[in-house]
Amino acid sequence: MSTSISTSAAASNNETMRPMLFNFTLLIRVGAGVAVAALLGCAQAPVAQWQGASVQASQRGVQAYLVGMGQVADIEFEHARRAVGSTANLEAVAHIELLQCAARIASLEPLVCTPSVDAAYMSQAQLVYLNYLNAMLPVEAKAALLPAAQRKVVLALRNGVSMEAVVRDMQTSNDQPLSTLLACAIANQHQAAPLAVVGQAVDIASAQGWRKPLLAWLSVQRNLALEQGNTSLSAEAQQRIDLLVLTAAAR
Repeated sequence: MSTSISTSAAASNNETMRPMLFNFTLLIRVGAGVAVAALLGCAQAPVAQWQGASVQASQRGVQAYLVGMGQVADIEFEHARRAVGSTANLEAVAHIELLQCAARIASLEPLVCTPSVDAAYMSQAQLVYLNYLNAMLPVEAKAALLPAAQRKVVLALRNGVSMEAVVRDMQTSNDQPLSTLLACAIANQHQAAPLAVVGQAVDIASAQGWRKPLLAWLSVQRNLALEQGNTSLSAEAQQRIDLLVLTAAAR
């Protein structure tokens, strides 16, 4: 009996954590909805303290990383790991670490994502996502386990579809700029990010004020434009880089 209850509880925790990786914005909205329901006196299932703590710390960690506050980001992600660590739920810990990897890869950090959780204890969806982040495109059957937006990227890369069109569609059909920026980065991993896609990534990071990925993507834009003889765009990218560096030093 105790084994059955424990297994059921673990499964419930896993299902609760799953949206954090694939639709982080949705989970934040769900948390806000719970708070509103409580204020209105509506009956709603309570959210465990560790869930709220991990979501909030992860959100702060992602934002801090993207705006260039690396030390703050590390602290917040550690808080998130400690919160989910209180459940001893290995998949939940893996979700936090995959989220951190996704933000870093979207910012063009040259890294291999290596979660602390052994692959044997990760879900199939997590393993597919991990390989995807590490530039290994899944076969069609496993691609179905990816978030919908990233499935479009896999199909485009496998079928030679224009990534510019895919990114444009993602920009108009969802409100998740980090997911779209990640799509640009995955395309870049597979040498499928032409100057137009790089420009889209620059625009996304700039619109959000994400200093970390913006600096990386502007550097790619400058170099690629120079290679293609577009000296005007290359010079503009360099001026924007100089401005970013100057304002960062003044903070």
